[in-house]
Amino acid sequence: MNAARPNALGLGLSQFFHEYLPALRGLSPRTIEGYRDSLVLLLQFLVGRQQKRAERLDLEDFTADTVSDFLVFLETDRHNSIGTRNTLLAVVC
Repeated sequence: MNAARPNALGLGLSQFFHEYLPALRGLSPRTIEGYRDSLVLLLQFLVGRQQKRAERLDLEDFTADTVSDFLVFLETDRHNSIGTRNTLLAVVC
């Protein structure tokens, strides 16, 4: 069985975490972990919403509506403060 090739989302996330954040932005490993944790929350939210496996998510699953719904989810279901929600929004955007 052949391993599936990463789609545009997978390739973009890989470059973001392995090239952009550490090399171009010079962020610390702890800061990168924070970015990772924030994006994991978003991906978990999208998996539930889209009824897809995480590896099946792609760029078209990220819309203004899904990000807006994610922000509402953070406030209502996770009871995050507006400040925490805005921090997560900054990571996503």
